[in-house]
Amino acid sequence: MLAKIVFYDVVLPKVGEKFYPIADFGDGTTKNWSFVVECMQILSSDMVEAEVYFLMEQAPKEYLKSGNAFKLYAGSKLIGSGKII
Repeated sequence: MLAKIVFYDVVLPKVGEKFYPIADFGDGTTKNWSFVVECMQILSSDMVEAEVYFLMEQAPKEYLKSGNAFKLYAGSKLIGSGKII
């Protein structure tokens, strides 16, 4: 699924670059699943469009619906927030 992600005080990923942050969809359980963010396009100095998905088949894919919001963490540090488009 595609998402728009705003990053806070971090270097934006390059187009084509993948990284694996902690994703929180606000339910308290999604932090336990491996999440992939692959930058597809730089939209502004702090925003990218990215392909996002869970790494494992058993992950709660129902969260990857248009309009759902999420937060991204590097450890305990909030690094960004996004919305599935």
